[in-house]
Amino acid sequence: MPVIQEEIQHPPKLRCTNDFVFKTLLTYFPALGQKFLKNISEELMKTHFEALSLSPTEKLSPSSSGKDVRLDISVQTIPMRLINYEMQGYASEMNICNRSAYYAAMLLTQPANKGAAYSELVPVSQVFFLDFPFPPKADQPDKAIHVYQLQEKDEHDVLTNLITIYIIELKKIIQMNHSYQELDGFEKWCWFFEKYDEEISDPIVAEIIQRNDIFKEVVEVMKVISSDPAIRNAAFAHERDLRDKAQIKYDGIQEGIQEGIQVGIKEGIQEGIQLNQLQNAQAMLKDHVPDELILKYIGIRSDQLNSLKAQIASSLIQESEASYDIPSPDSSAAATIKGTETDEIQ
Repeated sequence: MPVIQEEIQHPPKLRCTNDFVFKTLLTYFPALGQKFLKNISEELMKTHFEALSLSPTEKLSPSSSGKDVRLDISVQTIPMRLINYEMQGYASEMNICNRSAYYAAMLLTQPANKGAAYSELVPVSQVFFLDFPFPPKADQPDKAIHVYQLQEKDEHDVLTNLITIYIIELKKIIQMNHSYQELDGFEKWCWFFEKYDEEISDPIVAEIIQRNDIFKEVVEVMKVISSDPAIRNAAFAHERDLRDKAQIKYDGIQEGIQEGIQVGIKEGIQEGIQLNQLQNAQAMLKDHVPDELILKYIGIRSDQLNSLKAQIASSLIQESEASYDIPSPDSSAAATIKGTETDEIQ
């Protein structure tokens, strides 16, 4: 990851991949937000929802010592399902798998499920839009929308549909499609979220807006958001905070790498010195130099010297055994003797 620098030459732009902008877009006008989210949910889950309502988001903590979670955009549908939408940027790349499972578990504890019988628990869907790559599957490197449920390990039968996790790679959807005609309904939303800017500079975004009335309404909401100085300032402050966190994390990793390299160099040098000392001591032992002089001038420990002596003695024994060759009964010498005895008998 390169060093992150603030672009000061040009004013920053509001982008939907900023999670503050994403949340504001879909909640600023509740009625429109519900309309947008209903369309997104139906296109993603291929299910018709009779109605959808925004649920109040709150800071959740499972216990006094638990990790706090604030759900960004939480909705409740009919038929009953709880859905939470999150936009995750570069500062959130770490542990996205654990994060998604944790968020889904917290969503399951929402008030709609408090005190309900197990058979009446409302199913939940956790949706993550990622503005960074997700580890690809070896057999499906081009897969951009990943759907997870609790399954049996070998047979893959679903244990329960109570929890479903969707992980969507926005950048990969852009990579896999090259024209408006290639996009399905949900992919149009993904393309818009990833490529929209205030100038509408991307031609496919322009075509999405031109051909779909719902996106015309989305753009109108973005214009309102963009014209509000308080929202712009809050969005840019949030963006700077994410960049600072990412920079601190990156600097820490780089510092750790450099420290590791330096430690490795020092350890390598020390190992080289010790190896040279042992080789010199071994040569002096073979020349019958007294132990006291070896310890004094080479600088090795007495236990290392004794270990060298044992190695030399073992080597000498092996060489001695190899030089003392006892002929076997089927050797050429035995065959010669046997042949001579046969001749004498004859």
